[in-house]
Amino acid sequence: MRTGKTYSAFIRELRGHSAQHQRKLITAYVAQRGGAIVSEYVAGKSGGDRDEWIRRIRSDEVAIVAGLFVIPEPAGKRLRPTADMTKALFALARRSGLIVCAQSGVTSADGEAWENLIGRDAVKVASGRQLSTKRAKVMAAKANAGRGPDVVAEWRQPSMRAEFARWSQHWRDPQFPSGVLALAAIPDDVRGNIGSVSTAYRIFGRRKPGDASAGGRPPKKSKKK
Repeated sequence: MRTGKTYSAFIRELRGHSAQHQRKLITAYVAQRGGAIVSEYVAGKSGGDRDEWIRRIRSDEVAIVAGLFVIPEPAGKRLRPTADMTKALFALARRSGLIVCAQSGVTSADGEAWENLIGRDAVKVASGRQLSTKRAKVMAAKANAGRGPDVVAEWRQPSMRAEFARWSQHWRDPQFPSGVLALAAIPDDVRGNIGSVSTAYRIFGRRKPGDASAGGRPPKKSKKK
């Protein structure tokens, strides 16, 4: 079925993931859906600017990349790469009708699958290298197995009171529409201690304390004296 959608592509020259390979993935995705690529921005030695790409996308165009891990700027520029990726995705969501990852075929309209994709590519960005999904799952499993159930108790220690208050506020910040995005924007060392979104819910509770649909456990009500 031909959709007639128009696409704006962004490519970043990366070691182990060439611009040519990214273009091949994007072209194949668009061709299978009967669409057309109307613009392409390539960031790398030859120039290209991601923020200009975002600014020039029209609301009726689809933003497409080979993988979400090409979006963040290199480490050392302004924000941490994971936070920069999160910020850029928000900007894209405001300007574009849809965001597509050509490699996985997942789009920003795919709900939980999209959130999971962001979480996986955030791992790739934080690690500074391209991880396969299988390798990322193995690393996460090992980390969670070694962490044990006492990570929640660790965060409840009096010595962690200030850190708990700081990241609890971050966890509930409404600028992050999901727990996956909130966790991805936490610095690497802190996120590494937490480990996963499910553990973050166990540590900090629901992102919206009163909203039964927001996940996690509701905070205990203090007894009136």
